Amino acid sequence: MSWAVLAGCALLWFIGPLVNAQGWLLDVSPFEHVPAVPAAALSAGPLLVLSAIAVALSATGLAGFGRRDVR
Repeated sequence: MSWAVLAGCALLWFIGPLVNAQGWLLDVSPFEHVPAVPAAALSAGPLLVLSAIAVALSATGLAGFGRRDVR
């Protein structure tokens, strides 16, 4: 499932601008929120939010991994 999400975000990043996708659809991908350094000024806000989301999702995944019942 996680590979499908990554593939979908990558497709949005590559193909979205080519097909003139709407802004809300492009904003689904986290690649849209990372600043294009050095072409644009570095903004720490989006990077901190993306990092917080990554930590929360990782903690959720580790908690689920610990509760699995494999025999």
